[in-house]
Amino acid sequence: MATIRSYLTPLAAAKPKAASGWPARRRVHSVSRLPLRSYGSLVAKRRCFAEKSWSEEHGQSSLAFGKAVDPESSAAEEEAILDPAVLALGRTHQSEEELEELNSVLQENNELDGNGLRSLSGVELDAIVEEIVESRNLPDENVEENEGDQEGLVSKGLLDVVEEEEETDKQERPRASTTRNIVFVSSEAAPYSKTGGLGDVCGSLPIAFAARGHRVMVVSPRYLNGVSDKKFVNATDVGVRIKICCFGVETEVAFFHEFRAGVDWVFVDHPSYHRPGNPYGDSHGAFADNQFRFTLLSYAACEAPLVLPLGGYTYGEKCLFLVNDWHASLVSVLIAAKYRPHGVYNDARSILVIHNLAHQGIAPASTYGNLGLPSEWYGALEWIFPPWSRMHALDNGEVVNFLKGAVVTSDRIMTVSQGYSWEITTVEGGQGLNELLSSRKFALNGILNFKNISAINWF
Repeated sequence: MATIRSYLTPLAAAKPKAASGWPARRRVHSVSRLPLRSYGSLVAKRRCFAEKSWSEEHGQSSLAFGKAVDPESSAAEEEAILDPAVLALGRTHQSEEELEELNSVLQENNELDGNGLRSLSGVELDAIVEEIVESRNLPDENVEENEGDQEGLVSKGLLDVVEEEEETDKQERPRASTTRNIVFVSSEAAPYSKTGGLGDVCGSLPIAFAARGHRVMVVSPRYLNGVSDKKFVNATDVGVRIKICCFGVETEVAFFHEFRAGVDWVFVDHPSYHRPGNPYGDSHGAFADNQFRFTLLSYAACEAPLVLPLGGYTYGEKCLFLVNDWHASLVSVLIAAKYRPHGVYNDARSILVIHNLAHQGIAPASTYGNLGLPSEWYGALEWIFPPWSRMHALDNGEVVNFLKGAVVTSDRIMTVSQGYSWEITTVEGGQGLNELLSSRKFALNGILNFKNISAINWF
């Protein structure tokens, strides 16, 4: 068992290698499982020009799946409009001859029973819809693309109702032009720990990066509270211990590891993570030692790429750290203040990912000495509240702000949407950091829930 002091860590001897691509297994939406209204929406879009002409001629408006708005229409006409055969094909205005034609086609295919339209197979419904559409000579150029619409699957043609073709095991997802060693640092990562969207992102985004060829590690605490213990059953002790000097003591932490979905899931183990409640508190409120708990996480995350021989070799110095919210913000500060002055992590980069700016990791200014940082770096974390928000007359408003430290020292800043990246630069949404974030606007960007990573150049 190796014991390594965090401030005397040797450089990694082995150069990291790029991970191999992983076969893609994409979920396919089977035609037979699609709801009938999907086909109806598709045909309705193809007939939009005809419906518009009909509306202008008769002075009525229509709804894709509802009845025509006509105060003078009779009950019989409304009933005909709501005929199941009409609704299934996305039509809202039918003459008696048209209804008879639709019903006859459906009857010939044995798809209409006495109670209305029953389930159709995808191939059969395709043929029926195609026959009716072609009989009306509808042009294809009126089809509008609307990807992602669950009710209207619009594609290049009427029969292109499947979102994507199934990829075989021999095929791989598109690989990044340049692969990197990426280290996610987060207080939670689904399915191991989760309280909200942070856990979802840090549980799925690393897998997406790994599928593109990057070597990915996720560093998160090993929470044991009697309930979540079984979630870590496949994580094994790596056998490496490090000693972290902070809060006036030398604290030893361990690492557990699980390789799943192409990602190295690393869990920092310490007794402070073994208590009932959620990752941040219990029924009595937030844990009083959260600053200590997440300082340990940040130190351990900085050491993990250097000391853990995952898959036989370490990640090494040349890493990209994605630090999430204030709990991991100290990583960016540590890299700048403690590692680079000694020639370590000179080629590393850090990206601060802001999920919720309301939580900034604020603590009394007197606690700065507990963080193990050089005194000259106090200004990076220093924060002074305006007079109107102070507790009493003797309160000078001076605190340390973990998130502010990451805003100052990170190479890039990301948010969970483009809108949020703008919102946090305003007085209303900036939570006091709006001016600082505005000053770093050149490095600030947003990606909507990180769903479009395959189309965006992160680096």
